[in-house]
Amino acid sequence: MTSSFSNNFTKIILITSKNHTNKGVETSSIGLLIKPNEYRVTIIKIDPCFNYNFAMLDQSKYGEPFVFDDGDIAHFNFGIFQRFLNQTFTTKHNLTNGKISEFILNKERKGKYKGNKIRTSSNAIIEWINDVCNIPFDEKNSLPHVCIIEFCDFIDDDEMAAFTKALKNIKRDKKEFMHIHISEIVGGDSAFVLTDVQNWRNKGWNADLIICKSKDKISEDVKEEIAAHSSLQSHQIIYLLKTDNINQVPLLLHQQNIYPLIADKLELEHRPNLKIVLQEWSNIVKSGDSYKPIVKVAIVGKYLNKLLPEDQFFRDSYSSVINALNDAGIGAYCKVEINVSK
Repeated sequence: MTSSFSNNFTKIILITSKNHTNKGVETSSIGLLIKPNEYRVTIIKIDPCFNYNFAMLDQSKYGEPFVFDDGDIAHFNFGIFQRFLNQTFTTKHNLTNGKISEFILNKERKGKYKGNKIRTSSNAIIEWINDVCNIPFDEKNSLPHVCIIEFCDFIDDDEMAAFTKALKNIKRDKKEFMHIHISEIVGGDSAFVLTDVQNWRNKGWNADLIICKSKDKISEDVKEEIAAHSSLQSHQIIYLLKTDNINQVPLLLHQQNIYPLIADKLELEHRPNLKIVLQEWSNIVKSGDSYKPIVKVAIVGKYLNKLLPEDQFFRDSYSSVINALNDAGIGAYCKVEINVSK
């Protein structure tokens, strides 16, 4: 029996990328752009690994852990989610194969399956997502208007099959469903993006919007090439300039008119409060960029032995420390220059 997604109120945004592309800042930024339009936003992060949570994972490989108020341990992206959206998340918002396995076994022990065999976990995944979308925001039992699902995928692995099936079933049941894919421009051309997008199309997924992270502005020819390959229009291809300052990302996405594209797909409204919030956000970013005094800080850490280009592993392993130092620099009217030591 195929389970259906029963929440008819909450709209869904699925955000995907190739597994090495961290999308936490982009996910948070999209939530930040939706929320000021008077919409309640929640986030679910799906990692199809068979680990129960993040507690025993190697920080140098998978980044810094984040501890919820309820004691569960997840990826550091939740720290960014909470900071950008100014709301708290719980263990229910962090979903893994390990958790789904426990969820199914607990239901079986309670007799919920009435003696029937359990042939797939996709129904349990749909039930889990539906439960999160039914978590009230306040004492009035107000439900989220939008649920952003960040899918940490390994596209060639069998471990994601049940999650893919569940998400496809939700897409089938939901008119207000949007798929945003995040990719990267590598070496100045579109080859990596085209291969990345084709891998998803081979699995039956056609994105409604593609964000291309790039060191430089991409040309209209490149956008049109990606759009043609993805069955999209060129305005549905958004380039996102890479930056070390994560606070700039919401502003960069806003400059690329991402909210009108999301609003059009999900039938959301445009409300004036967004301009006010973005102006306040922009003022903070501009003030931080304008400071001339520089304070140099050395971080001596354990998880520095597997550095990628641009110190990505280092930045992921000590994300909260780096972000806290940068924010402290704004409060102290100075720029912070971070040096690595091990």
